[in-house]
Amino acid sequence: LTLVLGGDLSWQGINFLDGVGGSVTINTGNTLTLGSGGIYNTANISFNIKPAIVLSADQTWHNTTGFFELGSGTLGIDTAGHTFTLTGGGPKKFNTSVTGGGDIIVMDGTAQFYGAATTAADSAITANSGATLRYDLHTGSKTLAKSVTIKGGTLYTLGDSHANTLDTITGNLTVG
Repeated sequence: LTLVLGGDLSWQGINFLDGVGGSVTINTGNTLTLGSGGIYNTANISFNIKPAIVLSADQTWHNTTGFFELGSGTLGIDTAGHTFTLTGGGPKKFNTSVTGGGDIIVMDGTAQFYGAATTAADSAITANSGATLRYDLHTGSKTLAKSVTIKGGTLYTLGDSHANTLDTITGNLTVG
């Protein structure tokens, strides 16, 4: 299923329930504002979202088993200062930057920032026990986050395999 937003839209949230299969793509164009419902996926689907996203409230994005990706062409996620919590054992892959200064909390599973323009330079990021925060395959040096706290989770920074890079965290890197 492929959707194109017909204009800027505000949704309370997006839910994919058990029993749904296949893939869902929301293509680029316009802005999607998500409310406190966030995104909740318990179906085994591939979900790719590409429009600009603005958070209008603190929210949780949950992915149980499927594959969740903010694909290339995505105009970014603006947290607008809201807390952005990622849950569920399924992977959450970001091919875009997260801006707006809201804290990012990875409760479990993997949150992967992948590609040249993927950072969360304005955000404090926490990876809790059982969670993985991963930065992969970007080119050039960049600021990864305002601060990173690893509370029993795992941090990977793989950088650029073709050139030296300097990845920066502007605040503290805390491991505990």
